[in-house]
Amino acid sequence: MNNLDLELQELDEKRQMRNLANAVKLADSFSLLFVRCNQRPRQKEIIKELKGQLAEYKIKVIFLENQIEHLLDELEKELGDEKPDSVFVYGLENSFPKADTAAESKFVVTLNHSRNSFKKVLNCPLVLFLPEYALSAIYHGATDFYSIRSGVYLFSAKAEETEQLISQHTSQAYRELEGLLFEERQNRIKTIEELFAEYQSLPVSQRNLDKENRLREKLAELYYISGEYGKAQNLYQEAIEYYRNSKDLILLSSALNNLALVYKNQGENGEAINLFREASELVKETVGRKHPDYAIHLNNLALVFVNQRRYDEAIDLLKEVLEIDRETIGKKHPTYAAHINNLASIYTDQGKYDEAIDLFKEALEINRETIGENHPVYAGGLSNLALIYTNQGRYNEAANLFKEALKIDRETIGRKHPNYAIHLSNLSKLYYKQKKYQEALSLVEEVHQIRLKTLGVNHPDTRDIKMGIDMCRMKLKEKASILVPYKN
Repeated sequence: MNNLDLELQELDEKRQMRNLANAVKLADSFSLLFVRCNQRPRQKEIIKELKGQLAEYKIKVIFLENQIEHLLDELEKELGDEKPDSVFVYGLENSFPKADTAAESKFVVTLNHSRNSFKKVLNCPLVLFLPEYALSAIYHGATDFYSIRSGVYLFSAKAEETEQLISQHTSQAYRELEGLLFEERQNRIKTIEELFAEYQSLPVSQRNLDKENRLREKLAELYYISGEYGKAQNLYQEAIEYYRNSKDLILLSSALNNLALVYKNQGENGEAINLFREASELVKETVGRKHPDYAIHLNNLALVFVNQRRYDEAIDLLKEVLEIDRETIGKKHPTYAAHINNLASIYTDQGKYDEAIDLFKEALEINRETIGENHPVYAGGLSNLALIYTNQGRYNEAANLFKEALKIDRETIGRKHPNYAIHLSNLSKLYYKQKKYQEALSLVEEVHQIRLKTLGVNHPDTRDIKMGIDMCRMKLKEKASILVPYKN
């Protein structure tokens, strides 16, 4: 589409908007108006703009989120005793989600049967917002209902615009999505859910299945970050099926890896191990054993072994990972530092603090030389080292490292980021060990507020933090009761 076409389309849509607004204004009783628009977000924009142009009118907007069979019955239920000047309805496509059978759906058939009853219930315009395939289904399957229309208004009917929206909403990397506040992430999930449902409802001829699958994986990623593992699992399984059919072994290995991480976080270690191993074998077959991707898959498998306390097997895998790293990306690389950190964490769990400290310090030095000290990953390394010092009772050294990590966080990722909450929580645990319960309580309450905003009230991490608050308060009460002098 050239620039002239775009200008003409924009002018045409402005004319459509003006005509639609006038149709609502001029109607003095029931009238049926159709708005054809494929994109649910765009439908919302049109509704918002129309309401702005009809500010003096009482507009009732109804979103039909669930499948229904009788539109008229649903309108009666939604309206009750209300007498609006116009009713806008969107979400109708949820009642006949499959494009190829939409015209035969019960929902469409009942529109014909009840067509003469709408004007008995509504004494105002009824504006139905529909994607192209849904409008076509009504045209072919509910001819009598369609015949009573007063107008059809066309907006952005091509699937290319949905694809542009998909590109916009799948461009953010995992770390960026992880840093979103809870409300922002929920809004992003809602938008992608709508795009995904809308895109799937289009005829196959109008769908780019690669982009659709990318949207599926991005939605799964957001569910994973939000702790909605069941939803993430279902989408990753669909993505795996897609890649198996397309024979794209590299992307298949990535999807297997992602599904394995979901199982790992749900404690289903057996399933996770099988998937990590399959992913590793695929990478080995395609790019070979001496490849950074193969090392990443082995690293993830090692982390499952850590969950199972199979430390010797995990250590053997991580040593192989580090050997591959040294031969491919070299020792002065952040990924090499990350894998050293993982090995150091195992030594920490085993109480081998000297070996762990050496590795954590080596990782810190690599990160200092590669990504710099003012970086969230460097802050994470400081926190890891501080945890060992805490376990060794070296509280002052640990506190200084935690505070340095938090200072870096505040300057880079900000106070609302999940990683900032982790480092704040670690410092609060240190204060708790030192019996500085008031200081610990102050920090853990701040952690709780961050978790509420990033994970929501029902996430397990949020509930764990709430338990930490209760423990600190209990200790403060015990301390206060000891200090109260006994009176006879």
